[in-house]
Amino acid sequence: GYEGTWNDGLCHQLKYSVCAIASPPLPPLSPPPPPPQVTSISPGAGTLQAAITAASRGDTLVLSDGVFTGSGADMLTISKDITIRALNHGQAVLDGEDARRVIKVMSGTVVLEGINITRGSAQEYCVPYATCSSTPPHTDGSGIYVGTGTTVYMRSCSIYDNKADRGQWSHGGGVHVATSATVEMLSCSIHNNKAISPTGRAYGSCSCWGAHGGGIFVSNLASVRLIACSIHGNQAYYPGSGGGIEARTGANVYLEACSIYNNQASNSVQTCYDGSCSNGIGGGVRNSGATITMANCVVHSNTATRDGANVHTASGSLCTWATALTGVSGITT
Repeated sequence: GYEGTWNDGLCHQLKYSVCAIASPPLPPLSPPPPPPQVTSISPGAGTLQAAITAASRGDTLVLSDGVFTGSGADMLTISKDITIRALNHGQAVLDGEDARRVIKVMSGTVVLEGINITRGSAQEYCVPYATCSSTPPHTDGSGIYVGTGTTVYMRSCSIYDNKADRGQWSHGGGVHVATSATVEMLSCSIHNNKAISPTGRAYGSCSCWGAHGGGIFVSNLASVRLIACSIHGNQAYYPGSGGGIEARTGANVYLEACSIYNNQASNSVQTCYDGSCSNGIGGGVRNSGATITMANCVVHSNTATRDGANVHTASGSLCTWATALTGVSGITT
């Protein structure tokens, strides 16, 4: 230590001493985590799934031009935070080969950019239907299934020519957003997808079936935000509702600068499991208990065999701002 004096300017001096106190040694610094890796992936069978499995959380996979395929029920299964982007937008194709779902997101936050998702065909997840204990078999999200509580961001992607047609209940030919999941899309196209329910297929002693959300199906409490997207040429049929989009109880759907057109909801029979029929309604959009907001959108030329050619609101709320809706008589509230 050391001693000294302090003068307060008023002819007073104070003597003080300072003792040296040894500081405890600092713990060694932990090494920083490795930076996320950026890896180029060549097209082929199974190459992308192998890369996803090997990747660390937060890595980026860059897809070269070409077609990527896989095997099993799902071409890709994702359970980690990861970014998958095309080297050249629109030139990397994820192909389900009409034999399997293309993408299934089980957990994490996933970013998809510039990729094409096509020819998905989801398997039944309750097989065979005759032995199901509580619900008929479903096929959900043949293009991409966004699992409960997960988050997916998509930019400049195309989801097309996918079909959910193997179960009595089909939800989301192109996209299925499960309960409490979050999806945001920017400049994406969802087109020519189908949710199909084979009529006359019996479950136990009753004949019941339905197809909902030909393009996108939004489950309870999910959140979906679409900016500058196109939803067109999708179908839900035999019987079906929500040709373009269907949203369920507590979901929040926000659409801005989107086009929804040439979608179709149709039915071949008037039979429903509970005696009340919801077939052939909401050709463009069907709202069943959700909050849907449309800003600067165009909704036109959609068809429904029963009601709500463009938009059908069975329950929930629909708010439109600067949105062109042709055939407004088709809106039911």
